[in-house]
Amino acid sequence: MNEKEQLRVDATRRIQEIPPEQRIVLDAQIATHVTHTPFWASAEIVMGYMAMDDEVDLQAVFRTAHREGKSIALPRVAPGGDTMDFRRVQEYPASLERHPLGFLQPSERAPVVSATAAALMLVPGRLFDRSGYRIGRGGGFYDSYLSHIPLAAVTVGIGYAVQLVQTVPHDQFDVPVQIVVTDTESCFCRRPKEN
Repeated sequence: MNEKEQLRVDATRRIQEIPPEQRIVLDAQIATHVTHTPFWASAEIVMGYMAMDDEVDLQAVFRTAHREGKSIALPRVAPGGDTMDFRRVQEYPASLERHPLGFLQPSERAPVVSATAAALMLVPGRLFDRSGYRIGRGGGFYDSYLSHIPLAAVTVGIGYAVQLVQTVPHDQFDVPVQIVVTDTESCFCRRPKEN
């Protein structure tokens, strides 16, 4: 097992040690932090994800976005599982369908959405560091996607406090997020840049 794989295993164990009832409270705290970042008010679209069992649940964020008239976009993984794009959710959550791996995603008919300066993109991960680098599940979907979005798009890593560490190993293909939000803090790692 290489270093990143071991770090994924250790992070997953720490997340699973959080009691389910406590995670509900932590998810609500994270949602509050997200909706109070300086970039929330100007975001026209919230690009999020549907949480798997050991990820931060963003339902409260999506409800707030919907109430404030923001669009919601979620990732759709291609049938072969080799690419990912984001699609606008027409009716949340009624228009979602289940992927073979178990998570909910927009239908193939949903319009594709691109990250722009008007988007706030919420990124899951196993671990984040204070420079914005992340270790994901190992599929490379988010690093590939993040490497092609405009520099002005705001990217926010989402995790519990136990997932934020001082540094994680990274290479030239890893793309850092600009902010990491946990239940205890919002870590501003790097400023979004003008294109």
